[in-house]
Amino acid sequence: MRSSKTLLMGLLLLGFTVIATACAEETSNENGTRGNESEEQENEEENTGEEAAEITNDGVVYALQPISISAEDTVYEFTITNESEEEKELSFTTSQRYEYELRDQTNELVKRYSDDMAFMQVLEDIKLPPGEELSYKLKLPALEPGDYTLTAFSVAKGLSGNQVTVTFSIEEE
Repeated sequence: MRSSKTLLMGLLLLGFTVIATACAEETSNENGTRGNESEEQENEEENTGEEAAEITNDGVVYALQPISISAEDTVYEFTITNESEEEKELSFTTSQRYEYELRDQTNELVKRYSDDMAFMQVLEDIKLPPGEELSYKLKLPALEPGDYTLTAFSVAKGLSGNQVTVTFSIEEE
């Protein structure tokens, strides 16, 4: 009986620790660990979504490249490339590797990748040597004709503020 209570208290303490850590990371990201904002602003350009969009921060390039754009099949490739001279370490606290938000022309959220998903609580560090890249395919939901904005970023600790954004249009058929 006593060991059950001890185990339950340990699990509760572990749960509160995980929640507190996640909240602390979120707060630190909101308070300035988003990277060099002036460098991000210099790298952000207006684009049509037909070309790649990218930002560079601390030798790491974040890019969105269109693969296909249509009402039923819109896919972008999100890449993180280490163009620095030293290895970068990406630290993840869950099995989620990236996040994206898709917004319409009124800035209303159409889709957030992580909504209605569950990710395993897994600690993992991925080493990204110079010249190497990580690549993810972002398959968007079926879309009505109109203008959209897609923003993607890595959820790795310390990188989540480095967002890359494209705008694109779905034409009426």
